[in-house]
Amino acid sequence: MNKGELVLVRACSGKPLARRIWRESEHGVLICRDEGYMAWKSAGDEPTVAELAMEAVFIYEQELHSKLESAYQGRADSHLQDLWQQAKPYYQGLG
Repeated sequence: MNKGELVLVRACSGKPLARRIWRESEHGVLICRDEGYMAWKSAGDEPTVAELAMEAVFIYEQELHSKLESAYQGRADSHLQDLWQQAKPYYQGLG
């Protein structure tokens, strides 16, 4: 885990989000928005974080993120599920 690494996360709704890793927690991983992370780097302002299950965190790939976003916006649920199957888990060996 690298603090500040850009990752792809799957929100509960299936929406794809690009976020930064803040840190791991006892129950998952804390993530933050890019803007919050950059504000912390430049001014030391702690970002607002959200906790997700490690299973919802994937290696960031810009092309896949774009495809997922298009499918989500177009409400193409079956295509969205197929695309999520292509995402590579950030945390290997879970489950």
